[in-house]
Amino acid sequence: MAEKREGTCHICGKFGRLSFEHLPPRAAFNDSVIVQYGFDEIVAQDDALELTGGEKQQKGAGGYTLCESCNNTTGAWYGSRFVAWARQADSTLRRSDRKPTLFIRYHIYPLAILKQIVAMFMSVVGPNFSEKNPALRSFVQNRRERHFPPDTYFYAFYSVGPIIRTTAGWLGEFGRKPRYMAEMSFPPFGFVMTLTKGAPHPEMFDITGFVAYRYDELAILDLRLPVLETLTPQPGDYRSRAELARDIKKSDEP
Repeated sequence: MAEKREGTCHICGKFGRLSFEHLPPRAAFNDSVIVQYGFDEIVAQDDALELTGGEKQQKGAGGYTLCESCNNTTGAWYGSRFVAWARQADSTLRRSDRKPTLFIRYHIYPLAILKQIVAMFMSVVGPNFSEKNPALRSFVQNRRERHFPPDTYFYAFYSVGPIIRTTAGWLGEFGRKPRYMAEMSFPPFGFVMTLTKGAPHPEMFDITGFVAYRYDELAILDLRLPVLETLTPQPGDYRSRAELARDIKKSDEP
C-alpha cells in the first residue's frame, strides 16, 4: 500500500491524507532513484562540478503535496499529454547530441501541458500559493478553464542537468528589483514561473501563450527552446561547465 501522510493539499487547499506527487510525472523519466543534496551540503563541497554524498530518494523526484483526488485528476487530465511532449523533447535532444536547431516541430496539446506545469509549481511552492492565487487554482481544477491571471508568466527551456532544481523565492540577481521566481529543472525540460514579466535568461521560451488553445486542441508548433545547464543549486544560474570553472578559478585568485 502506498504511504500516506497528512497535510494541506497544495491545489485544493483541503487538509487530509496526502499522496506522493511525482515532479515531473513518473512517466516523464522520473521513475528511478535520484540523489538529493541539501544546500549546506553542496556549499561544503570542494569541487562544485563533482558533487558527492547526498541522500537517495527511491521514488524519484517529488513529495507528499497533493490529496489523492487532485493527484489522480491532474494526472488523468494533463499528465499523459505532458509526458508525450517530454518524450518528443528527449528524442530531439538525443538525435541532435543536445544541440537542436533553432526551431523544433512538436505535436502537442498546449493547454493541457500548461495546466500540468502550473499544477507542478503549486506542488513546489506550497499550499499558501494556491490559496492566494484562486484564479490559478481554478485554472488547474477545471480542465477547460482558459482564464489566466495577467501577472503570472511561465517559461521553458531544455535542461541537460545534472542538478535537479525545485526552488522558489524572491530573487534580486536578475532584473532591476527583486522578483518572485520559482524554478523546476528536470531533464529534458526546465520551467520558470515569475510574477512579473521577464525570465532569468533572455533566451527562455514564453509558454504562457499556451492558454490560448482549447483543452482538446492538438497543435503543431515550431518551438525554439534554449539548451541550458543546471550545474549549481542556485536558481537562475545557467552557467556552462566552462563558465562555472572559469568563475571558480577567478574566485580563488588572490
